[in-house]
Order: sequence, then C-alpha cells, then structure tokens
Amino acid sequence: QTPIPLTAKLPVLPCYGGESIVRRLFEPLGYAIDLQQHPLDENFTDWGDSPYFTVKLQQTVTLQTLLSHLYVLIPVLDADKHYWIGDDEVEKLLRELIKEKTFTEIVGVDVSYRCLERAKDKLHWDRLPPMQQKRLQLLQGSLMYRDRRLEGYDAATLIEVIEHLDPPRLAAMQRVLFEFTRPQTIIITTPNREYNVKFESLSAGQFRHKDHRFEWTRQEFQDWANEVGKEYAYTVQFYSIGTVDPILGSPTQMGLFVI
Repeated sequence: QTPIPLTAKLPVLPCYGGESIVRRLFEPLGYAIDLQQHPLDENFTDWGDSPYFTVKLQQTVTLQTLLSHLYVLIPVLDADKHYWIGDDEVEKLLRELIKEKTFTEIVGVDVSYRCLERAKDKLHWDRLPPMQQKRLQLLQGSLMYRDRRLEGYDAATLIEVIEHLDPPRLAAMQRVLFEFTRPQTIIITTPNREYNVKFESLSAGQFRHKDHRFEWTRQEFQDWANEVGKEYAYTVQFYSIGTVDPILGSPTQMGLFVI
C-alpha cells in the first residue's frame, strides 16, 4: 500500500478519440504522459496516422491504484470494442471507483426507489464499511427539478439517459444540469440512430428500447449539444463509442462538456 514511482507502458493502444482524450482521462489523476502515434503503414507515410498509440504513464502511486486506473479507463479509450454494460459490470465499476481515493464522493441518482434498492442489494451496500457508505450515495431524484444535493460536484455523467426523456422535457433537464448543478465536466452518451440498420433484430424506424422517446443521428446530437454548450458556456467535444462504420459511425455517441 506504499506509493512508489511506477511506469506503465502500453505498446499498442487503440484510441479513436486521439491524444486529447488520453490526457483528459489521466492527467487529472496526476500522471505524466508520453504518447507516440503510429502511422497506418510505415512504408506509406502519406496515408496518415492510425488510431493506435504507444502510451507511457508515470506516477508515484500504489500498484493497486495504477491497476485500478487502467482497469477502469482503458475500455473508455478502446473504441474498437463495444461494451454492453449489465448489472454485474456496473457493480464491478462502482466497486473499483470506491477503491479509488481520488473520488471522494460518488452519487447515483434514479427516479425509481425500487431501482435504487435493487442497486443497493447488488452492491451489498449495507455491508460496506461506514466510510465507504458515506462515499457512495444512491439518491432518489429527477433531473427535471433543481436538487441542491447534486450541486458542487466536479463531474456528472448521463449514460444512455436523455433518450428516455420526452423531447419537450429536455429544456428542463438542460437547465437543471447545466445551469443549477453545473459541474465542471459533463459526459453524455446516447445511441446513434444511423447505426440501427446494422442491428438485424430492429425493423426500419424501430428504436433500440421500448422506453426510448427518440434516437438522434450524429448531426442531430451535435446540433443539440453545441447549442446547449453555447447557451451555458461549455465547450463540447464529440467521441465515438463502439466499432466505427465509415459511413454510419459508431453505435453510441458521446459528448464531453467542459467549462
């Protein structure tokens, strides 16, 4: 458990978000980063660069901390894989976040009390040490209304959330999240409708989930996100999640909002 100088070298790491997303993920955690991007073909340099990097990370940390960071963050970079996240994976992720002392408080919010109770059961929340229980909170709430309990945090994530809202209610959510809650960083993911034609089980025009109120194309999502960023003084960057089709894009699209 003693922090020591450690170096992790990843010889070939796919990173479709480019150098900037590597730095955004690891530099806030205190890592010195050295990156080298590989060409598509060393014999044909005019073909340009590939999405593959050699990444070297240096930091004085415990080995457990380093491995936890790699376990959680490498899948974010590897857009060549599409991770379908189920209850077991969510539980694992939360447990890893709890172990990471960088995150002083982790809050999950759901409008359904029953869902929160089910999440507590899966996490064995009642068996966690008191300090861990204090760091991990599960709150009943809604993004439709201002909630002062959610103010003052560094970051917020809405992972496959906005498509479950009726379009006329998006404006209320935007104000609650971007004006009142106003974390420094906001991550929003949502399905890319263009990619739906690759799912054989979906008929034309069908959404991926019966509770989805809409599904946006890449342009529709970017138009919405850029307008929101302009209104609330956030810069926005867009990333692909999942296997990227050269015409249709990726299954999921992500917007990274930063003050």
